[in-house]
Amino acid sequence: MIKWLIFFITTAITVVCMGDRVWWPERKFDPEAWKRTESNGRYVYATDLLDSRVLIGKSEDEVIALLGESDLPRYAATIQYLIRHGGVGLRRIYILDLRFTNGKVSRAFVRDVG
Repeated sequence: MIKWLIFFITTAITVVCMGDRVWWPERKFDPEAWKRTESNGRYVYATDLLDSRVLIGKSEDEVIALLGESDLPRYAATIQYLIRHGGVGLRRIYILDLRFTNGKVSRAFVRDVG
């Protein structure tokens, strides 16, 4: 009984701290599949896209050729893509955030903004 209680509490803490990303399904990144997928469903490609580091070193034009135009406002040295909204609490918003240095992607990460 104690083991189940510890498991339950640990799982609850993980969900609170990491959100629902813990249970995101994963698919191998495919640029054409990414472009065909509605923005809310692109989260399935996030892990593979980031782990492959395929975006690092790409110019803005190369990123747009690979991922398509962003559906979010552009900021200086940043391109952001909405990849999921909803999930735990139904108000979570996840963004693929690409940061540029000297015109090339220097950082790529997923941000929970909701």
